[in-house]
Amino acid sequence: MVDISCPHCEEVIALDDDASGVFACPYCEGEFEWNLEATAGEKNMAMYGPPVSGGVALRWSMGLAITLMGVGVVIGSILAMFFSSQVAAIESESGFGEA
Repeated sequence: MVDISCPHCEEVIALDDDASGVFACPYCEGEFEWNLEATAGEKNMAMYGPPVSGGVALRWSMGLAITLMGVGVVIGSILAMFFSSQVAAIESESGFGEA
């Protein structure tokens, strides 16, 4: 015997070990499937996962766009540090900045 929970009311139901098919819960009379052989489509879904909208081209293009934006942020940060150090050097030479 195997004890399972009803997917509708969560009550515990005892079934034979070799039981399979569609059953009605004795508590809520809701129908559920147990121990059925998966179809070819269900096996493919389990192996490869659910379909993704947009496909591979969308995922590659979004990955490329995000990577390019990250590279742009890094280059912009390096340029900002360089120019701020140049401005600080000019200010300190002219006496306007902090020494």
